[in-house]
Amino acid sequence: MKLITDHKNNAFNLARLLASIMVVYGHSLSVGPGLNPLSDILYRATGVFSASLAVKFFFLLSGMLVTTSLLKSGNWVVFLRHRAFRIYPGLICALFFVILIVGPLGSPLNYIDFVGSKSTFTYLFRNLTFSTFGADMSLPSVAISKWTNMNIPLWTLAPEVTCYIFMLSAFILTLRNRVAFTFFALMVIVDCLLPTRFLLTFLPVGDDNFSFLPLFFAVGALLAIYRELLSISIVFPLIFLFLFYLYSGTYIGVVSKYLVLIFVMLYLFTRPLICKLEIKNDFSYGIYIYGWPCQMIILHYFSNINGYIHFFFPLALCSLMALISWFYIERPFINVGKNFHLLWYSNLKDRFNKHTI
Repeated sequence: MKLITDHKNNAFNLARLLASIMVVYGHSLSVGPGLNPLSDILYRATGVFSASLAVKFFFLLSGMLVTTSLLKSGNWVVFLRHRAFRIYPGLICALFFVILIVGPLGSPLNYIDFVGSKSTFTYLFRNLTFSTFGADMSLPSVAISKWTNMNIPLWTLAPEVTCYIFMLSAFILTLRNRVAFTFFALMVIVDCLLPTRFLLTFLPVGDDNFSFLPLFFAVGALLAIYRELLSISIVFPLIFLFLFYLYSGTYIGVVSKYLVLIFVMLYLFTRPLICKLEIKNDFSYGIYIYGWPCQMIILHYFSNINGYIHFFFPLALCSLMALISWFYIERPFINVGKNFHLLWYSNLKDRFNKHTI
């Protein structure tokens, strides 16, 4: 059986790119004057907003791919190092982009006072430590039109990192036992569907945009655990479509609707024809973390212009930022993370040789 987690059997870089564009598109309908979120093409067809679907797709795909990585390496230190080198370099640069460029556009403070304010450092610290649950992540006195948060999408990083930690804890506690690992994943799924939480008590209940994210991550983890036994087929969307029909109006129905669309995406992006279109580089993270700040820039300078300029112009700008971020920040640090032990050993060997000469 072909494993969909093998890069040659999927076009997940392309899928993530599409999902990140969906986020920018969905947000533009709220940001752009004259646009209406309810005019979202996907929403009018399915009742699901583009940005909301894209985030849940990211979580499921992340759960599948990072769990596969952890199971293959079997080393929690390596796992943490890879995650840190993947998330932090791009995030740090995006935060400074907001603090040094975007924030001052909407602040009444002079540049030096704004950049050096305590609130700005608090904003930086909270985002870097992912302590953003229920926190106001606005910068001091900053507002562009009605918006005070200059990078709204960053809120998803806190629950994603929480999912990493929870999955890693389960991995360590179960000693890589497949049955026990499966039990942990099922516990998360059930907890997200219950009216009262017993496990993830820090998450709100029934919030379509927030409450179910660990569930999608856990579904992805299950796909990774049983990747040698499962193949993505059209049967999966049909199963979840049936569940949506049975449980419409409940949490199960809401989740099933998303899973129908997500598994359709997984099916399409694992077809041989689509796999031939796969791209080598992953620009999705850059578009995701720069999309909203670029929308704020365009809104600041073109607030009197209505329409899809608030989608296409920010998309072009954040795509440029994503290219720069990938080639000069993200990919180099990913390689450092992968080769960290070799670099460390080489440096240690050089020091030893200097001391012995």
